[in-house]
Amino acid sequence: MNEKFEEILDKCIDSINKGESIDECLASHPEHAGELLPLLKTVASAHKATQFTPSVEKKQAARQQLIAAMGGVEPVYIEKRPFWASIFGKTKV
Repeated sequence: MNEKFEEILDKCIDSINKGESIDECLASHPEHAGELLPLLKTVASAHKATQFTPSVEKKQAARQQLIAAMGGVEPVYIEKRPFWASIFGKTKV
């Protein structure tokens, strides 16, 4: 890949990540459309994969499977405290 093509590819990737379609990018750079198309399809697929959000039902089912795999032991939640709290303890200011 030459430097100009890499710059065009970078711009197209940025545009796709901002919501622009592949066709819009290809229309902006018709001289590189043949090279860009397979690369941009891959980028769009990867972008779509990162946008996955499981449903509440799926999260709950996965949690129950994990608890069952752990022998029914419920997870213990630890209070979040600043790192320095363990150094100074619970002194009052």
